[in-house]
Amino acid sequence: MLPATVSDPIRSDSSSFVLRCLDGADVDRTLPVLDIPCGRGRHARVLASLGLNVVGSDIDAGRLAETRATAPVVKADALAGLPFRSRSFGLVLVVHFTGAGLVAAVADLVAPGGYLLFETFGFNGDNWKQLPLAGEVLRDVGSGFEVLKYHERKSPNLDVGSVSVKLFAKRRA
Repeated sequence: MLPATVSDPIRSDSSSFVLRCLDGADVDRTLPVLDIPCGRGRHARVLASLGLNVVGSDIDAGRLAETRATAPVVKADALAGLPFRSRSFGLVLVVHFTGAGLVAAVADLVAPGGYLLFETFGFNGDNWKQLPLAGEVLRDVGSGFEVLKYHERKSPNLDVGSVSVKLFAKRRA
């Protein structure tokens, strides 16, 4: 899906995990894709450059203003409930954001044959308190998905059960 060269400035600040996953994905171009939270639109720009119909969503109006140049945007708090129809997106992308119930909520938005791409942040300072527990993301995705790539990294603090996660999964048709 990605062009042969990824040295493009649009991709230079994107997650390498996201880029690797997109390279092998055959996203249904008749469906929109969701970047949530889209922040300033770094991944929305990559998705749009691939010819995908991107919708960005974030709680921060200032960040949405920047993303609006690339894609339509919807202001929403992903942890308080999402204003999107179930199974309506060909791809849902969540990078460096997590919270209770988030994975299950965004997984519900993925259409049959569509993809869920989820990547937490790493262990910096006290942010480990927001990270999921081992196995939690897989449980929340459920059996309706085929897991294509998955990696959990345990906290360096052995007394903590949280993990950083990278997940790429496809909803079963």
